[in-house]
This record gives sequence, structure tokens and C-alpha cells, in this order.
Amino acid sequence: MQDFLSKIILEAGKLSLTYRDRLDNITFEHKSEKDIVTEADKAVELFIIKSIHEVFPDHSILGEETGVHLGSSDYRWIIDPIDGTISFLYGQPFYSISIALEKNGILQQG
Repeated sequence: MQDFLSKIILEAGKLSLTYRDRLDNITFEHKSEKDIVTEADKAVELFIIKSIHEVFPDHSILGEETGVHLGSSDYRWIIDPIDGTISFLYGQPFYSISIALEKNGILQQG
């Protein structure tokens, strides 16, 4: 799982950088007064979900932007596709892609 997690995080990071390269044209919306979601958040999360489901189709996923994706396994992935969206929008390097994996509610990796 560690190799898989490292691979998708690197690929998701590359995807986020393609959006950072065009911040002048990126779309975003307010989920609440202090919570913004960008098209990059959505694209990165969908990439991660697709990658997980290709290898582990029975795993559950909790995504910040897309919510719960139920599976039949004891494993659940927890995703914040761009943790630090405001920093991301201002072109600052202070953001990350956060992914955790739990089994039966106990954190295994992140």
C-alpha cells in the first residue's frame, strides 16, 4: 500500500501543479464563507478516487469534495485533495495533498 500511496500522491501533485500554472484562469466557488473549492480540488480528488478504485475497487473513500463512496472492504481512504486551498490560490507553496488510509477505523498510513 505504501508504494501505491506514494505513486498516486506524486501523480496528484503533478496534476495540482498544472492548475497552479494557470491560477489566473482557475475557477472556484465558496462552499461557505471561509471555505473555497477550486476546479483543481475537484480534479485532484477525482484522479485519486479513480486511481484507488482501479486497484482497490472494494475500498471505501471519504473525499472532502465528493463525500462518501461506500465499499465492502474494511479499508477506507480519506482525501483532502488540496489541503491549504487559500495558499494554493495565492500561488504560495504552502499546501499539500492529504491522503490517509484506515482499516476498521484505525489509521494505517497517511
